[in-house]
Amino acid sequence: MNIDINALASWVAIALTLILSILVPVFNQIANNRFQLKKAKQDRKLNEESEKLSKKFAAYEGFLMDVGAAIEYQRNENMATAGASIGRLYLYVPNEWHKQLDELYHSIRKYEWGKAEEQYIALSKLLAEEYRETEPETKKKK
Repeated sequence: MNIDINALASWVAIALTLILSILVPVFNQIANNRFQLKKAKQDRKLNEESEKLSKKFAAYEGFLMDVGAAIEYQRNENMATAGASIGRLYLYVPNEWHKQLDELYHSIRKYEWGKAEEQYIALSKLLAEEYRETEPETKKKK
């Protein structure tokens, strides 16, 4: 039995073409799926970081508005929101600030408005500095 090389070569070419036409799209799809998963993870991480920053800045703004109003107007109605804003701020500020927040809260509760105003101003400056340090990071990521 003699096999003609020319006839065999055409069958090998056909078989190879069929195999490649099946495998190339499969490998392409696998690579595409991996890329899409990686991209989705990066997007999810970026969204989580953005959401955390939004909550942090909302806590900063709430503190500035609510505690500022409590000190400015010195009304009992404002004290509950001021206390809540101070409490929310504990989640986002460094632990070194907690003592200052405690003192501010107690000054407000004791109606020591002059002392509370000084503490509020000092904490507001720290928040502004923290905000400026964090803000450029959000612009770089966009």
